Amino acid sequence: MNKKQRILKTLKNFGRLPSTRLANICQLNYLTFNKEADKLCKEGFIIQFKETVATYWQISKKGLKEVDKE
Repeated sequence: MNKKQRILKTLKNFGRLPSTRLANICQLNYLTFNKEADKLCKEGFIIQFKETVATYWQISKKGLKEVDKE
């Protein structure tokens, strides 16, 4: 399973998560996770929410379709 699939499946299963928790669940280095998450956000697969100090991520409808077709 590649990084993209791990992030999308984790968000589908757990819902909205902060960056550090999502990176830990996906077993990715925080910097690697940030690069991949930014890429997925630009492609429309995930949505970013910035709240005070933390950044949260949520899967989009496009991301759900991507996970379901696998």
